[in-house]
Amino acid sequence: MPVKRPTGTVTFLFADIEGSTRLLQTLGARYGGLLSDYHRLVREVGASHRGVEVDESGDGFLIVFSTAADAVAAAVALQREMANRSWPDGIEVRVRIGIHTGEIDMVGSKYVGVELHRAARIGALAYGGQVLASSAAVSLLGNRLGDEVQLVDLGSHRLKDLDDPSQLYQISIEGLPDHFPSPRSVGSAVPTNLPAHLTSFVGRADEIRKVSSLLEAGRLVTLTGVGGTGKTRLATEVASTVAEGYLDGVWFVELGSVTDAKSVPRAVATALGIRDQRGESTVDTIVATLRAATALVVLDNCEHLLSAAGSFARSLLVACPRVRVLATSRESLGVEGEAVTIVPSLDVPTSGEEGVTVMAYSSVRLFAERAELVSSGFSVDESNAGAIAQICRRLDGVPLAIELAAARVRTLSPADISQRLAHRFRLLTGGSAGAVPRHATLEAAVSWSYELLREQERWMFDRLCVFVGGFDLPAAHSVCTQEGMGEFEILDLLSGLVDKSMIIVDRDVDGVTRYRMLETLREFGRGRLGSRDLLDETRDLHARHFVELAERLARDRLGPDQRGRFRQFEADHDNFLATIAWLDAEWDPRSLVRLVTALSPFWDDLGYWSVARRHHVLARRAADEVEPKSRARLLLAGVVVAVPEDPEEAAALANEALHIAESLADPVLRAGALVALGYSSIHRFRAGEAVETLEEAVRVAREAGEDWVVAMALLSLGNALSYTARSDEAAAVLVEAATLAERIGDFALAANSLGMIGSTYLREGSADEALAFARRSLDLFRDLGSRIGQGHALETIGATLLGHGVRDEAVDTLWEAHRLLAGVGDQHCVARAERLLAVADMQAGELDAALKRLQTSVETSHRVKDRLNLARSMENLASLAARRGDDERAALLFGAGVALRRVIGVERLGGEEHEGEEERRRIEDHRSDPSIEAAWVRGEAMTEDEAVRTILG
Repeated sequence: MPVKRPTGTVTFLFADIEGSTRLLQTLGARYGGLLSDYHRLVREVGASHRGVEVDESGDGFLIVFSTAADAVAAAVALQREMANRSWPDGIEVRVRIGIHTGEIDMVGSKYVGVELHRAARIGALAYGGQVLASSAAVSLLGNRLGDEVQLVDLGSHRLKDLDDPSQLYQISIEGLPDHFPSPRSVGSAVPTNLPAHLTSFVGRADEIRKVSSLLEAGRLVTLTGVGGTGKTRLATEVASTVAEGYLDGVWFVELGSVTDAKSVPRAVATALGIRDQRGESTVDTIVATLRAATALVVLDNCEHLLSAAGSFARSLLVACPRVRVLATSRESLGVEGEAVTIVPSLDVPTSGEEGVTVMAYSSVRLFAERAELVSSGFSVDESNAGAIAQICRRLDGVPLAIELAAARVRTLSPADISQRLAHRFRLLTGGSAGAVPRHATLEAAVSWSYELLREQERWMFDRLCVFVGGFDLPAAHSVCTQEGMGEFEILDLLSGLVDKSMIIVDRDVDGVTRYRMLETLREFGRGRLGSRDLLDETRDLHARHFVELAERLARDRLGPDQRGRFRQFEADHDNFLATIAWLDAEWDPRSLVRLVTALSPFWDDLGYWSVARRHHVLARRAADEVEPKSRARLLLAGVVVAVPEDPEEAAALANEALHIAESLADPVLRAGALVALGYSSIHRFRAGEAVETLEEAVRVAREAGEDWVVAMALLSLGNALSYTARSDEAAAVLVEAATLAERIGDFALAANSLGMIGSTYLREGSADEALAFARRSLDLFRDLGSRIGQGHALETIGATLLGHGVRDEAVDTLWEAHRLLAGVGDQHCVARAERLLAVADMQAGELDAALKRLQTSVETSHRVKDRLNLARSMENLASLAARRGDDERAALLFGAGVALRRVIGVERLGGEEHEGEEERRRIEDHRSDPSIEAAWVRGEAMTEDEAVRTILG
């Protein structure tokens, strides 16, 4: 039985005989016996160390191991066996070995991928008797090297046909030769003092290419970014990559420990091995030495010596035409011709991403590799992937922070680490013993940047920490203004913080400039404000600004720039939620009610229903402490978010608001309350009652001259009419609602009205009309950026296509609807999409898949109290049972569906005829069979809970 080949992250061992052609010529026919002994020896050693032979060609072997430790142990054993064996005629047979660890793909039974080629290239660099290993393999060894084995750092080497260099190590074995020439790699002849790294370099392929291109196009490139983003490591990787183009050397100058600006030239001279000359300045001596040289100088950590570093770089570049400078700094050097590129954080999983697929993100791979170094056997699996993803997100993908977090794995699980990140400055300490002091803890890294700020910049930075998720210039001006300070002064301070990499500039698709601060920097700033008792005062200013902004957005919500209002709402949503939490904590009931009321139409239009419901419940605790009209407006806003989960609660809120409106004799408020009451009646499946209430709402709103309330009333009235036999009247009312909504500039309401027209025609089986109106609705929702609106429109389109035999397009459309609706948490519509996808599965004969989807739809619909979709799902399950020949179960479920429809008062509509009508008629025709009739009657007698238990049990 063949041995199963390791997959995923594996370690390759390439071995071949040095000078095999020469040996063949020397030994002639006897070479076959030598080769046979060699083959047997390699296979025995590989198998005894849990290796799997993948390929053998002449004297070359590829063996794959699950762990780097096994591969190294096999290499050591093989070299000892080769050295201790007596070979024919006393000749020496020496094997060269290369070891590399990487992720690999399988095509059939074969390994493929660039890491396989990298391993082969490393093996080709070795000399006979030598073992070379990549940093990726070495980083996984931890403390598992025995006393008889030592690592020798050979530096970074370019490998043939590969873009990025590899850090190589020699595995020196006690008692065996360990002095070999330098590896014969591309560019290895270039003199350099680049620092050797004991850990692997993760990700950044795009950044390496970008910076390399900038160096090719210009002569001074500066890498900027917040502390801990890996500027130095990226600079050294780039320098290694481009080294072959600098025949006179690649020189690394570390300026972090230089405190005196006058000492910058001396630090450069020391790094380059240049001695001062009598009568010459150090700068003149360096220039004279490099005047004709082709060299790259890396100036690392220039931020505290900007003027001196910039002056030196300028002098060097002017006098030495073939010298280039690569600098790292928190801000640019300010030299003409300088190309500045920001080093971003590593990419992180999005919220909700879990499972081992998060290993696709470089931040997660970095955490995993560093954690494995301190905890042997650590790996990312289904149990810890979610916590690791959350760690990487909350640490903003900053490499230093992630490495410090990974170091905690020796004593804490990823879940434990994630739970303690609220105290990250205490948690993330204890970097490697060789780390520079400012990188020993996360707080030290941030403090280093903070201390370089001017006093007013520090003042500004501290106050900006109260923003959550970003801010714009007006917000910064509202919260961070000192007496007499204007917008331009604020802009200058913001620009300074951007230049020093303390805040980040974001521009959205409309060109609006926003700023944001990494979470780690925010926590640092909050700590500074708290230590000076300024945090509460600044939060009050923040709250005041966002209450006023929310009310302004709500007041200006109608009009041609409705999309812009939606975009600003979403951009500042985290700030709004932070403000609600602060107002609740400080108990400011009036401001809390004002804010939640103002945000409600945006929550509704954009589908933030779970968020809205949570905060409406919170705000209603404050409603007793505000004046009646404000209370009524809050209650009405709460009806929409209460309806999906509890229509009875929604009706109670609407009735209370109606009572207040009548006591105040306020016709506009009364019309709004009637709309809310009618809307709740629809969701309680009281269509007749809803029509009566909403007709009154239309009349009152028209008399009050309040067009927006009229349009809302017409939309709900059309919805109610569509559940009765008055479908033509429903369509006409909804057309009027859409027309009026467009005229007053509420394009979300217009889109909803058009979508409702499409749904009405769908229920009547009028496919062309349903598609036309649903697509117009979709276009409007796309323009507004409403994901929930797009999901609803796509669901109508998909259902219509499905009912008319266009299955493939219908499935694609429904999947897109499912994705959008799940993303905004609309479980009602997700359940409907699941049901429709199940119908598509049934059409394709995929009955098992359909069963699973329908069970999911039943469970979700029952949980969120969507009884109409629950009844439809029961009927679909009945059709499925009939197709499988289980007529009694089909009759039972058809009966349960009939009973549930009777409870909610909604009969089957024309558009549902495509969903198992043939099976339904067949079962009804066989009700003369006593067993079928008994099952049907039993189903009709079931309660909703009993029917659901039967389906899911």
